Amino acid sequence: MSTVLFMSNQRMMVLESLKHLWDNHHLSRGKLQIVIDSTQFQLKNAQLPKLRDTAMQALVKNEFSGNERYNEPIFDYMVLRDTPSNPKMQDILCCGVERSFIHSYVELFRQAKLQVRSIDTALGGILKLISFLPIFQKRTCLLLIFNGDNLLTILLENGFYKYSSRTRLLAQPNNDEFATAIQRAVSSIQQF
Repeated sequence: MSTVLFMSNQRMMVLESLKHLWDNHHLSRGKLQIVIDSTQFQLKNAQLPKLRDTAMQALVKNEFSGNERYNEPIFDYMVLRDTPSNPKMQDILCCGVERSFIHSYVELFRQAKLQVRSIDTALGGILKLISFLPIFQKRTCLLLIFNGDNLLTILLENGFYKYSSRTRLLAQPNNDEFATAIQRAVSSIQQF
Protein backbone atom coordinates (compact mmCIF):
# COMPACT_ATOMS: atom_id res chain seq x y z
CA MET A 1 0.00 0.00 0.00
CA SER A 2 1.49 3.33 -0.96
CA THR A 3 0.90 6.61 0.82
CA VAL A 4 -0.22 9.56 -1.23
CA LEU A 5 0.58 12.95 0.23
CA PHE A 6 -1.68 15.79 -0.76
CA MET A 7 -0.17 19.24 -0.42
CA SER A 8 -1.84 22.57 -0.23
CA ASN A 9 -0.76 25.19 -2.74
CA GLN A 10 0.93 27.13 0.03
CA ARG A 11 2.89 24.08 1.22
CA MET A 12 3.89 23.27 -2.36
CA MET A 13 5.14 26.85 -2.82
CA VAL A 14 7.22 26.58 0.37
CA LEU A 15 8.65 23.25 -0.80
CA GLU A 16 9.60 24.71 -4.19
CA SER A 17 11.10 27.78 -2.52
CA LEU A 18 13.24 25.60 -0.24
CA LYS A 19 14.49 23.54 -3.18
CA HIS A 20 15.20 26.68 -5.22
CA LEU A 21 17.06 28.39 -2.36
CA TRP A 22 19.31 25.40 -1.64
CA ASP A 23 19.96 24.62 -5.31
CA ASN A 24 20.79 28.20 -6.31
CA HIS A 25 23.00 28.97 -3.33
CA HIS A 26 24.63 25.54 -2.95
CA LEU A 27 23.81 25.38 0.76
CA SER A 28 24.55 22.40 3.00
CA ARG A 29 21.64 19.96 3.00
CA GLY A 30 22.42 18.24 6.28
CA LYS A 31 21.96 18.91 9.96
CA LEU A 32 19.75 21.98 9.64
CA GLN A 33 18.50 23.82 12.68
CA ILE A 34 15.16 25.42 11.98
CA VAL A 35 13.18 27.94 14.01
CA ILE A 36 9.38 27.92 13.98
CA ASP A 37 7.21 30.78 15.22
CA SER A 38 3.84 29.29 16.10
CA THR A 39 1.21 29.35 18.80
CA GLN A 40 1.17 25.55 18.49
CA PHE A 41 4.04 25.52 20.99
CA GLN A 42 3.06 25.73 24.63
CA LEU A 43 5.87 27.38 26.62
CA LYS A 44 6.24 27.49 30.37
CA ASN A 45 8.89 28.77 32.81
CA ALA A 46 9.96 26.42 35.59
CA GLN A 47 12.64 26.03 38.24
CA LEU A 48 13.83 22.43 38.23
CA PRO A 49 16.75 20.61 39.87
CA LYS A 50 19.90 19.94 37.88
CA LEU A 51 19.46 16.39 36.56
CA ARG A 52 20.48 14.14 33.70
CA ASP A 53 18.53 14.66 30.47
CA THR A 54 16.26 11.62 30.90
CA ALA A 55 15.20 12.66 34.40
CA MET A 56 14.81 16.28 33.26
CA GLN A 57 12.57 15.21 30.37
CA ALA A 58 10.29 13.44 32.88
CA LEU A 59 10.06 16.59 35.03
CA VAL A 60 9.34 18.76 32.00
CA LYS A 61 6.56 16.37 30.92
CA ASN A 62 5.16 16.60 34.45
CA GLU A 63 5.02 20.41 34.13
CA PHE A 64 2.28 19.88 31.53
CA SER A 65 0.35 17.19 33.44
CA GLY A 66 -3.38 17.77 33.54
CA ASN A 67 -3.16 19.52 30.19
CA GLU A 68 -4.71 17.39 27.47
CA ARG A 69 -4.08 19.94 24.72
CA TYR A 70 -2.12 17.39 22.64
CA ASN A 71 -2.94 13.84 21.55
CA GLU A 72 0.69 12.83 20.95
CA PRO A 73 2.80 15.45 22.69
CA ILE A 74 6.52 16.02 22.45
CA PHE A 75 8.20 17.79 25.34
CA ASP A 76 11.56 19.51 25.45
CA TYR A 77 13.33 22.19 27.42
CA MET A 78 15.98 24.88 27.28
CA VAL A 79 18.20 25.65 30.27
CA LEU A 80 18.13 29.41 30.75
CA ARG A 81 20.54 29.66 33.70
CA ASP A 82 21.43 28.32 37.10
CA THR A 83 18.95 29.68 39.63
CA PRO A 84 20.83 32.48 41.46
CA SER A 85 19.22 31.76 44.83
CA ASN A 86 19.84 27.98 44.71
CA PRO A 87 22.84 26.50 42.85
CA LYS A 88 21.18 23.06 42.75
CA MET A 89 18.32 24.40 40.63
CA GLN A 90 18.01 25.74 37.08
CA ASP A 91 15.62 28.15 35.39
CA ILE A 92 14.12 26.20 32.50
CA LEU A 93 11.94 27.09 29.52
CA CYS A 94 9.67 24.05 29.03
CA CYS A 95 8.00 23.34 25.70
CA GLY A 96 5.15 21.09 24.61
CA VAL A 97 3.89 20.55 21.07
CA GLU A 98 1.88 18.04 19.05
CA ARG A 99 4.09 15.39 17.40
CA SER A 100 2.21 15.69 14.07
CA PHE A 101 2.96 19.43 13.95
CA ILE A 102 6.71 18.80 14.21
CA HIS A 103 6.49 15.84 11.83
CA SER A 104 4.88 18.04 9.16
CA TYR A 105 7.96 20.29 9.14
CA VAL A 106 10.41 17.40 9.16
CA GLU A 107 8.50 15.83 6.26
CA LEU A 108 8.45 19.10 4.30
CA PHE A 109 12.22 19.45 4.63
CA ARG A 110 12.71 15.75 3.80
CA GLN A 111 10.75 16.25 0.58
CA ALA A 112 13.12 19.11 -0.24
CA LYS A 113 16.00 16.66 0.41
CA LEU A 114 17.08 18.58 3.53
CA GLN A 115 17.95 16.93 6.83
CA VAL A 116 16.60 18.59 10.00
CA ARG A 117 18.85 18.19 13.04
CA SER A 118 16.82 20.28 15.46
CA ILE A 119 13.78 22.50 15.70
CA ASP A 120 13.55 25.47 18.03
CA THR A 121 10.76 27.86 18.93
CA ALA A 122 11.04 31.50 17.89
CA LEU A 123 11.37 32.48 21.55
CA GLY A 124 14.15 29.93 22.04
CA GLY A 125 15.99 31.27 19.00
CA ILE A 126 15.63 34.85 20.20
CA LEU A 127 16.90 33.93 23.68
CA LYS A 128 19.94 32.20 22.19
CA LEU A 129 20.69 35.29 20.11
CA ILE A 130 20.28 37.57 23.14
CA SER A 131 22.77 35.47 25.12
CA PHE A 132 25.45 36.21 22.50
CA LEU A 133 24.85 39.96 22.24
CA PRO A 134 26.89 42.03 24.71
CA ILE A 135 24.33 44.86 24.67
CA PHE A 136 21.91 42.69 26.69
CA GLN A 137 24.35 41.48 29.33
CA LYS A 138 23.22 42.56 32.79
CA ARG A 139 20.52 44.75 31.26
CA THR A 140 16.92 44.89 32.39
CA CYS A 141 14.70 45.80 29.48
CA LEU A 142 11.63 45.05 27.47
CA LEU A 143 11.91 43.82 23.87
CA LEU A 144 9.01 44.36 21.50
CA ILE A 145 9.20 42.19 18.39
CA PHE A 146 6.62 42.77 15.67
CA ASN A 147 5.83 39.95 13.24
CA GLY A 148 2.95 40.84 10.98
CA ASP A 149 -0.04 41.37 13.24
CA ASN A 150 1.63 39.70 16.24
CA LEU A 151 3.62 41.35 18.99
CA LEU A 152 6.05 39.32 21.08
CA THR A 153 6.98 41.12 24.29
CA ILE A 154 10.02 39.80 26.20
CA LEU A 155 11.13 40.90 29.65
CA LEU A 156 14.83 40.56 30.44
CA GLU A 157 16.08 41.04 33.97
CA ASN A 158 19.84 41.57 34.43
CA GLY A 159 20.35 40.07 30.96
CA PHE A 160 18.28 36.94 31.60
CA TYR A 161 14.87 35.95 30.29
CA LYS A 162 12.13 36.44 32.85
CA TYR A 163 8.80 36.41 31.00
CA SER A 164 7.17 36.84 27.60
CA SER A 165 3.73 37.28 26.12
CA ARG A 166 2.25 37.24 22.65
CA THR A 167 -0.45 39.66 21.58
CA ARG A 168 -2.41 39.80 18.36
CA LEU A 169 -2.62 43.36 17.05
CA LEU A 170 -5.95 43.87 15.35
CA ALA A 171 -5.52 47.60 14.72
CA GLN A 172 -3.62 49.02 11.74
CA PRO A 173 -0.19 50.60 12.38
CA ASN A 174 0.06 54.37 12.73
CA ASN A 175 -3.26 54.90 14.47
CA ASP A 176 -4.38 55.44 18.05
CA GLU A 177 -5.82 51.93 18.48
CA PHE A 178 -2.49 50.39 17.46
CA ALA A 179 -0.61 52.56 19.98
CA THR A 180 -3.15 51.68 22.68
CA ALA A 181 -2.73 47.93 22.00
CA ILE A 182 1.04 48.24 22.35
CA GLN A 183 0.65 50.32 25.50
CA ARG A 184 -1.60 47.60 26.99
CA ALA A 185 0.95 44.88 26.16
CA VAL A 186 3.77 46.87 27.77
CA SER A 187 1.65 47.75 30.81
CA SER A 188 0.67 44.09 31.25
CA ILE A 189 4.27 42.85 31.24
CA GLN A 190 5.43 45.70 33.52
CA GLN A 191 2.96 44.46 36.13
CA PHE A 192 4.70 41.11 36.02
